[in-house]
Amino acid sequence: MVRTLAADGIVLVDFCAEWNGQCKSFGRDLNRQAERSGEQGSRPRRRTAPRSIPSATCCTPVTNGPRSFMGFASVVFDYSGALNAARRLWGLAEELETMMAARESARDAAAVGFVGVFATQFGDRVAQERTDINNAIAQVRTGATEWAAAWTDAMDEQNRVRYARAYQYSKDNQGLIGHLDGVERPPDVIAVAVPTAPMFTATSGFQYFGNMV
Repeated sequence: MVRTLAADGIVLVDFCAEWNGQCKSFGRDLNRQAERSGEQGSRPRRRTAPRSIPSATCCTPVTNGPRSFMGFASVVFDYSGALNAARRLWGLAEELETMMAARESARDAAAVGFVGVFATQFGDRVAQERTDINNAIAQVRTGATEWAAAWTDAMDEQNRVRYARAYQYSKDNQGLIGHLDGVERPPDVIAVAVPTAPMFTATSGFQYFGNMV
């Protein structure tokens, strides 16, 4: 590192986030370039980053690369896939409820005239099954709402990215009067509502900030 800092010329420092598709794509290009240059051993070793969407994405300039514009990278997220997952999970919960209702109907028919110790055991087992199914249904529905919430978080984050791009554009293109009066800010970011069951329909598109996206 001492030799690198003391040397003349440009130094490229590679920071990698394993969860980020852009880093993975850009990293392959860097590896190929390093192999061609014969400097593979001198590249800084990557560090593993947290596998989550960073809250400061909209405020962190990045090098131009895939899905990057005005120095701010887009959120990498499967928006339609998330809502489809929410719908499918909610549908699975409905199927479990329908199945259990049919089993309880069969239980009621079988219990007619059924008395004694075995009848009591039978009733206890059916009741336990209902409890287990209710727990499963609750967990599946929780998974569905979590996918919807993840969609909302990604939408909000992408809107913040779009806001940052619009603000940067306004800052870069203002004239002398603009410099004296301050940067004209884009409209405030509007929070996106969470899609609701059972359809989990998208509640909003991406917010529009003037001429910038």
